[in-house]
Order: sequence, then structure tokens, then C-alpha cells
Amino acid sequence: MVGMVKPTPEAMEARQAANAEVEAEELADDDDDVDLDAARQQRVDWIFAVLMQKYPQDELLALTEMLAKHLGMTLMPLAQMQALTEVIGGSVSETELTQ
Repeated sequence: MVGMVKPTPEAMEARQAANAEVEAEELADDDDDVDLDAARQQRVDWIFAVLMQKYPQDELLALTEMLAKHLGMTLMPLAQMQALTEVIGGSVSETELTQ
């Protein structure tokens, strides 16, 4: 390595700053191409499919109940929900209940 000149600290900092700017621009360009909501939905769909294939119905029910409790929600069978809705204020189709 004869004849090589060691860069100054200022030159090294300038090079790092230039590299950081290029990297930031590349990341910004990548973000424009990604639909985060679609990517998230794909992950959720994939996890759901894996769970459905790997676990029996009773374990899925237990997991669902645990998730609902963690989220501060209460699970209710559709028939019970439909009966409650009719008592409160009229009839509701099953399609409306599941949406």
C-alpha cells in the first residue's frame, strides 16, 4: 500500500454524510412502492391460514377467546347476537352481523 494517502477525518465525515443521503433516498423510494395495508393484510391472512391448518377447532376457539379478552372484547354466538338485536330494535340479517 505504498503511495496511499490516509483520508482526513473531515473527508471521512463528508463521505459518510453522502452515503447516508443516498441510502435515505433509496429507502424513501422503496416506501413509495409498498402498500403497507396490503402487506399487513397478507401477513394476517397467512397467519390465519396456518392456524386453521395446524390446530383443531377447540384450540382455535380457546385462542380466539384469549385474543378477545386481551383486546377487551366479548365473543357472542351469532344466534344469540341476532336474538339480542331483534329484542333491542328490529331484525338483522346474518350478513349484517358478520360484517
